[in-house]
Amino acid sequence: MEDKLKVLYHIFGGIYVPRDIVNSGAIVHISDTPSFIYNSIIKMLEKIKPKTIIHTGDIADDIKLELRPQLIDVYKKESNKFILQLSNHSEKVYIIPGNHDSIENLTIPDNVEVKYEGETIKIDDIKLGLAHKFENLPDNVDLFLFGHDLNSGDFRYLNGIKNINVIKGRKEIIKLCYPIGTDNYRLRKNRLGK
Repeated sequence: MEDKLKVLYHIFGGIYVPRDIVNSGAIVHISDTPSFIYNSIIKMLEKIKPKTIIHTGDIADDIKLELRPQLIDVYKKESNKFILQLSNHSEKVYIIPGNHDSIENLTIPDNVEVKYEGETIKIDDIKLGLAHKFENLPDNVDLFLFGHDLNSGDFRYLNGIKNINVIKGRKEIIKLCYPIGTDNYRLRKNRLGK
């Protein structure tokens, strides 16, 4: 039954949240988020009630600011709205800027912290390595969080462009599917903007 629910949520633009992570206070890792899926992400966060959200870059990935700087006003509007929503659904939010982000054009709420590629954070005794691009990840951490492209490694490398990663402890990682069409909204992210 759960597999059918996952498919239905995916097809209808939602994100299926398994019961065991509802109200879990887990860490949620997202990356390369087109503005078209913001509502689905917020609905997911309302169910999970994460303690921490980590966004590994390209906050409004459909705008592709690096390639289309003339869209800065659209980027500011969409990204600032989304960051505020994220901050309202978690105690702490970390943002690692991507190649299509402009941090100086963002309004950062008090519970949101900007980190940069290669930095680490520690949450609940889990040392997390942060980057937008795989090649900029630090060494000597428990889990590696990144986005940008389709690179991967062993189970400790969590690619936020492939899945929404929900982290409950060092070894319990639940991978959720982004809504159908997310890659199309990313403008075929696996080929553009690397």
